[in-house]
Amino acid sequence: RKGQTLDDLARHFSINGNPLTSMERLLGSLDAAGKRAGCRLPVLIDGLNEAEDPRDWKAPLATLSETVKRYPNVLVVCTLRTGEHRRNRKMRAIQPVTSTRESFAVMALPDGLRRIESEGFGGNVDDAIYKYFSFYKINAMDTEIPVDFLQHPLNLRIFCEVTNPKRKTEIKVDYIPESLTLLFEKYVANACERISQMINLSYRYSVDEIGLAIYKFGLQLWESKKRWIDEATFRAEVSDTNRSWDSSIVNLLSQEGIIFRNPGTNPGEYIITPVYDALGGYIAANAFLTKHAQDIKFDWFREPGVIKSFIGGDSHPLAFDIFNSLVALAPHRMHGRQLWQEAPDVLKKAALRFTTVLEPRYLDQETVAALMALFRDNPEERTRLYPRLRRTRGVPNHPLNSVFQDAALRTMAVAERDLSWTEWIRATRSERFNELLSMELRWKGDISTRTPTDCLRAKWVMWLLTSTDHELRDVATRALYWFGRGDPSALFEESLRSLEINDPYVPERMIAASYGVAMARHVDIGNQVFVSTVLPDYARKLFDLLFAEGAPFATTHILLREFATRTIELAVFHNPDLFSHEEIERSKAPFSDGGLREWGQSEKAKEGRLGYDSPFRMDFENYSLGRLVPTRSNYDFNHSEYQKIRAQVLWRVEQLGWSSELFNEIDRSIASEQHWGRTASDKYKTDRYGKKYSWIAYFEMSGLLHDKGVLEDWRERTSLVDIDPSFPECITKGHVIKSDILGDPKMEMEEWIKSGPLPNISSYLRMEKVLEKEGPWIALDGFITQQDEKRGRRSLCFIRSFLVSNHDAASFLEHLLRQDLGGRWLPEKPEVIYTFAGEIPWCDCFPVIERSTPQISKKKRSFG
Repeated sequence: RKGQTLDDLARHFSINGNPLTSMERLLGSLDAAGKRAGCRLPVLIDGLNEAEDPRDWKAPLATLSETVKRYPNVLVVCTLRTGEHRRNRKMRAIQPVTSTRESFAVMALPDGLRRIESEGFGGNVDDAIYKYFSFYKINAMDTEIPVDFLQHPLNLRIFCEVTNPKRKTEIKVDYIPESLTLLFEKYVANACERISQMINLSYRYSVDEIGLAIYKFGLQLWESKKRWIDEATFRAEVSDTNRSWDSSIVNLLSQEGIIFRNPGTNPGEYIITPVYDALGGYIAANAFLTKHAQDIKFDWFREPGVIKSFIGGDSHPLAFDIFNSLVALAPHRMHGRQLWQEAPDVLKKAALRFTTVLEPRYLDQETVAALMALFRDNPEERTRLYPRLRRTRGVPNHPLNSVFQDAALRTMAVAERDLSWTEWIRATRSERFNELLSMELRWKGDISTRTPTDCLRAKWVMWLLTSTDHELRDVATRALYWFGRGDPSALFEESLRSLEINDPYVPERMIAASYGVAMARHVDIGNQVFVSTVLPDYARKLFDLLFAEGAPFATTHILLREFATRTIELAVFHNPDLFSHEEIERSKAPFSDGGLREWGQSEKAKEGRLGYDSPFRMDFENYSLGRLVPTRSNYDFNHSEYQKIRAQVLWRVEQLGWSSELFNEIDRSIASEQHWGRTASDKYKTDRYGKKYSWIAYFEMSGLLHDKGVLEDWRERTSLVDIDPSFPECITKGHVIKSDILGDPKMEMEEWIKSGPLPNISSYLRMEKVLEKEGPWIALDGFITQQDEKRGRRSLCFIRSFLVSNHDAASFLEHLLRQDLGGRWLPEKPEVIYTFAGEIPWCDCFPVIERSTPQISKKKRSFG
């Protein structure tokens, strides 16, 4: 309290029944104990900001900082909360910038002390959430956890306290709201209950009295148009003026984490602020709705003074938080009525947008339909909605989960979607990439369990495939692959539905991921249901949608239909009677119908080279488009057939929605970032949108020209395929050869060359374990090379193995001993470049390796 000293604080404690008469006696006792234990003991003075006047701490602590120097085994730690910085949130117009609250550290702590300031949990937020949830017995294993929201310690604490305050049994949650508005009701009620049960107060409060005081605090916050109110005015309003500090409602609300008490402008004056803005917004909004509880038409919301409090330069400092809480509380308090429906036009969109934080039970069909219309008809609103919809993407039975966003994105044109959604992905690339890796790791780590939440997340990940970021798109495909490894049917169904999407970037990779899952699961000997039921069902639907006569989604896109063709081939491999001969032929290139067959020509192509107003760049125009015209020479831009193809591809790019007016500025920005940023390899590139649309058109034209016989296949598949959807694991690297094959270092070089022993590698021809992998292992092919500059020696040893029947083994070895193994006598290993790892050895694109017969000489082998 005011006027108290550190000695008064120390008298609250005793040691072995002996009361402490001073702070120095406490320090001396601890110092002696610390010296005996060989350690340093801390004295913690917690919550300096909760003192009646924090400034009263400064002088005593300055003295204490000198006194404690005489006690080397004691450390004094003081904790306090500063104020919260004003958040840069906007309702409609720019709000005036205000200063931060005066820091309690400046008021209460002497100069020269070491200070550690913590703003949230920082990099330890995941550990903090885990420990809080464990302590409060909250099971959120399959829940979308809003890490950014729970980064604030008070948010995490309030959520946990409200969700499971008694911690007697475990509570399972499937949804964590990113708005504390409705949680504040329980939080404030718990604080009121605790205060009412305090038995050591000179004045006992009822729950209603405390609730009334908080209500009046909220009204004064609103009416003052400040984030603080005068303490004397408030205490007079709630009849608290003559109560002792221990029983003062201001002190009690401060200790319960409802308010801060800060020194005012003049000496002896104090102001009261909510502990942070979101709570202040709730208290003000709750008071306002309580005051107008009978106004079911929301007439108060249309008053000019109220509207001015939310928009313009004279808006309330807590406008964002009050408005947010009004939206959340209205249906809860006003019998289901939504604030956006009653809001004046100038606030209607904001009120509707804020409904995304409502609990599912308060989101009626009319509100969901209005949000869909807001998304569809207001391009500027989309980037505001994307992060909001992300929070609810994986919540089953939530009207705004990824099913909602999927429906919204499907209604958009390709360019329209890229200018908002794909650009939002690019702007938040780091967050998207990290959460993709997290989902992939989880799905890969447990392929036996897929929940409804996983399926919703996979649907959301599918839309990341619109990205032109090579690495992110590859990781998204791989994450979907691992999702499908656990639930092939769910991925297959999503892939079939993706064929309806007008951006070929999405179905191309979805069909690829599904093909990858098929390649992995068809060799699962322990589960034949996949090859007997799941795969053939999927293959039949894929055929009907892509290859059957009149198929609704037939395409000439050479990559997309390649993945689909091979999937059908794999299904037939296990189920030969699945398709008729005619159907099998219809599923293979070349195709005579389906897809875009009649291409127009762009008028702009007649203008010649278009420079930076073109989606093309030099390499694409010359090399990529040039590959589509076999008779053209490099840099021959006047070739008639080339000019036609170029005009057709440009026409398709324009049909997809690209124009210099819409994309030039963005494409130049991306090109500039690539020039100065990540350019190590194509894996880390982000393409311009002009290039994305150009590649789509290229692959569609390439398929068409193959169908017409203009282009002939000379490989097992196009070299432009940019991913192996079977996702083979990286080769493990390690040292297997431990022996020294360079011979005795004491031997002269000439003697070592002429008569040195041959390397003894017999122990490596059969090994029981290789790189911790149990065998036995037989060496079939490889080489060993060692070099020692000091000895001046280098040795190279090849290992080649032959699989020979037992009957022929002795004869083969006898003839091999006579053979000169120099030169190219042994056949070279066959190479397959464009076959996927999962296609070996069943797929048609895995070429048949012709037998080669080594000619064994009958002459005696010479080692000269």
